[in-house]
Amino acid sequence: MQRIPAGPALALAILLSACGGGGGSSGSGNTPLPDPTPPGGPLKKYEGVWLDACDSHSRDSTTIAAANGGNTLLMSVKTEFYANAGCTGAVVATGTYPGPAVTFNYSSAVQNASIKLPSGETVTAAVDVGDASASGQAIAFTGSGVSSRIVNGRTVWHIEFSQGSTDVQFDLATGTSKGGLLLRNGELWTVTPSGTGGTAFNVENRLTH
Repeated sequence: MQRIPAGPALALAILLSACGGGGGSSGSGNTPLPDPTPPGGPLKKYEGVWLDACDSHSRDSTTIAAANGGNTLLMSVKTEFYANAGCTGAVVATGTYPGPAVTFNYSSAVQNASIKLPSGETVTAAVDVGDASASGQAIAFTGSGVSSRIVNGRTVWHIEFSQGSTDVQFDLATGTSKGGLLLRNGELWTVTPSGTGGTAFNVENRLTH
């Protein structure tokens, strides 16, 4: 059985890749392209639907809506399982939360922050820093390939593919943690602080439109 962990320190990273999907598009991003900054608050530019990388049969999408004058983001997460590997064929299971899975509240902008990629490369960029609060809600799946059972008081979701199946169990994410967001070359990067200086971050996920 595949267990999907979540917790306060990983509210952004986990909930934006709820099925353990891998870190978005490849490439170092050495030459950033300018991203438009719409009026209406510091976080307004992040609005839209963002896609995680395909993870075998599953892909996550995150719909981001700005609130509170552009100082708050409401993040709604959807997980889809496809009949075929590579996220192709029919969608056999769709997982949703009853409301926004994460609320991100802006606190400051860090200019010229040091951003470390999973490859070990470091780039410089501006980061919008804030508090990410996980809702603690439980995901629920529907679809032609879905069944479930209760094990030790927890829901285990069984999902059938065209060839094979998987069982997944989602741990609830609760609490609040520090995190950051930035746009680079048309991607949305989620980052977490590295050290105590407040100017260094690690990339946790890279999402695309």
